[in-house]
Amino acid sequence: MSMQTRKDDPEQLQARAVEGQPAEASRAQQPAPQASVQTQIAFAQATFANIQDLNRTMDAKANYLLASVALLTAALGLVVSRAVAVTAQEDWQRLLKGAGITFTLLYLLLAFAVIFVATSIYQARSQRPTVVTEAPGMLFPLMILNRYTVDGEAHERAYLDRLRTLQADDILQDYSNQIVEVSIIYEEKQKKVNLCLDL
Repeated sequence: MSMQTRKDDPEQLQARAVEGQPAEASRAQQPAPQASVQTQIAFAQATFANIQDLNRTMDAKANYLLASVALLTAALGLVVSRAVAVTAQEDWQRLLKGAGITFTLLYLLLAFAVIFVATSIYQARSQRPTVVTEAPGMLFPLMILNRYTVDGEAHERAYLDRLRTLQADDILQDYSNQIVEVSIIYEEKQKKVNLCLDL
């Protein structure tokens, strides 16, 4: 009389697990499929657009800082103009008036410091000479003018010829270069906005 193995028999479960291992191991050893060129370019475009949006956010924050300082300065100017017009008769009034003028001058110095740092965010920057790249330079305007200039003048035909021979790897390399460049600009803007907030 044959004995049937129960479904929860540990030996039977182990045998089934061992039988299934080679198939699972072979699936795990297969290399993951690489992303298509279109997917890589789409990812680079999305990353580049995201970094540009972040830079615009820093510009907007600088605008808000400048607007806040302008409003506070205008309000303080009205208060101080009325305070200065009042004639101080008592000693404590003269002392209070002098302290108010001193604090106003300190505020103005601080406000000008914030304005100076915040407006430097909008400063146009030339290409950094320290950045070495093999990218074809088809995206950034200053790089285009630098690389596709003939006899000291921007040459549309030189750019068109390079555009016609552009490969997918060239496009990815150009996006990669610009993503790094714009990220560096974003880092500088973020530092200046944070410095304004710390002031």
